[in-house]
Amino acid sequence: MEQGIQIVSILIAGVIFYGGVGWLLDRWLGTMFWTPCGIIVGTALGVYWVVKKYGQAR
Repeated sequence: MEQGIQIVSILIAGVIFYGGVGWLLDRWLGTMFWTPCGIIVGTALGVYWVVKKYGQAR
């Protein structure tokens, strides 16, 4: 159970952090495409981190 919560937390944190960075860039530059890019990058990096950390057989 604890490992599942950690995995979900990593995935959510990636989306929130990089989506937030994208949102800030959108506000600063007056654009509308950095937020979706940040969400996609955050999702990809979150999945990468989970696979790297928990994907190995122990």
